Amino acid sequence: MDAIVAQLPQIELMCERLYTAQTPQERTQAEQALRPFGQSTDYVAHCKAILDTSRSPYAQLLASSSLMKLVTDHVLSPQIRVEMKKYFLQYLDTHGPTMEPFVCTSVVQLLCRTVKLAWFNSDAAKATVEECKGLMERGSPGHYLLGLKILNMLVMEMNTATPGRTLTAHRKVAVSFRDLALLNVFKVSLVALRYLLDNRADDKLKEQVVQILGWHSNMLCIRVAAACCA
Repeated sequence: MDAIVAQLPQIELMCERLYTAQTPQERTQAEQALRPFGQSTDYVAHCKAILDTSRSPYAQLLASSSLMKLVTDHVLSPQIRVEMKKYFLQYLDTHGPTMEPFVCTSVVQLLCRTVKLAWFNSDAAKATVEECKGLMERGSPGHYLLGLKILNMLVMEMNTATPGRTLTAHRKVAVSFRDLALLNVFKVSLVALRYLLDNRADDKLKEQVVQILGWHSNMLCIRVAAACCA
């Protein structure tokens, strides 16, 4: 990946143009130059190299969005999916609390899509909820919010049909997630709210947690109730 590292300044410049271009012509030129990253699985290693070495949020966003296309549009082996899931979670653990919010959201979405697609391939995917609890127990507000954000996004991902997949395949994963993990997610959400009360969290942390949990709490209650009554 030395070649990618050598080209990194040019890639970062093109990424900045892609997301901040002032004219359609400039944006189109950047899109054409960067399109290959999201078209071939040969570029998976390139995207990881960008994530590992670049501090440009625009380059990080390009890498994560390209990986999302590759993970979604291509058939990857179960082993590769599990390895990618592990990599994305470790990346968020290391960089998530300090990343730009829009980049963090993109990588979280990528992690959750990978977990969904690998759900039946390995127990590693099903361990994600427990791993998020581990993040929340670090004692760091950044990791606490990151764990909640992943769980929130995971529920959304499992509740949404994946492009290019049949509705039957989506339902199988969604039902399995409901039966195996959703109640645990609900319990973690309740613990998170109790934490705010018992530890007298500052107003900013309270607001951030409520933003993550509040909007989907009703959906969680309905789905957990349905799962318990099924």
